[in-house]
Amino acid sequence: MLLPLAFGVLKEEVLNYTLATIEECERLSVFPVMGTIENVSKKLSNGTVLVKNYPKSSFAESFRNMRIRIEYMAQRENQVVILVTSAEPADGKTFIATNIASVYQLMGKKVVIVDLDLRRPSVSKTLKLDTHKGVSNYLIGQVKLDEIILSPPDYGFDVIPAGTLPPNPSELIKTAKTKELIEYLKTVYDYVVIDCSPVGLVSDAYILAKIADTTMVVVRRGKTNKSFFKSVV
Repeated sequence: MLLPLAFGVLKEEVLNYTLATIEECERLSVFPVMGTIENVSKKLSNGTVLVKNYPKSSFAESFRNMRIRIEYMAQRENQVVILVTSAEPADGKTFIATNIASVYQLMGKKVVIVDLDLRRPSVSKTLKLDTHKGVSNYLIGQVKLDEIILSPPDYGFDVIPAGTLPPNPSELIKTAKTKELIEYLKTVYDYVVIDCSPVGLVSDAYILAKIADTTMVVVRRGKTNKSFFKSVV
């Protein structure tokens, strides 16, 4: 009787080092789970996977549920800044950020997504946009804001790409000009979605969280390390 019990505990707590369930996330964290998104990599494999392209799918419905919870957390329905980060790279934060922008666009809201992951930017790659200049170039005074705001007709929301990778991302994000940029975007857009670097590796998300209305940490089932996630939260 003891051998199967010991094997079960060993398999669950020692051999299985990644997060697998909502219950595990809630047990290791003091924060609520805002939503779950199914694996869509095989089902929806044609082009960029956005809610706009699959409005009647269960995948889209999951993001609608998440939208309601975001509004509850932010306590309002416009001029909302949403910060999206993750514990580790490749956890799916850009996928979540672009789809949050898409679900609000379907409501007729004016939305912009800002790629402030100035270390490994992926918004332009995910949305298949050819970009060279971006927010980093604006923050150091090389370009004006209207020169880096893209309005791809296929998506219905605006995009500010990361731009040239700077040697000092944290210092650049910490400048007063970053805060001024986000505050200005709030006056123009209903929703500002920020995609930033993983919170478990660098300090960028801590800086940006101070100017965001709500922060989301993305966890990827079967990939996010359990002990690392626990230490991060």
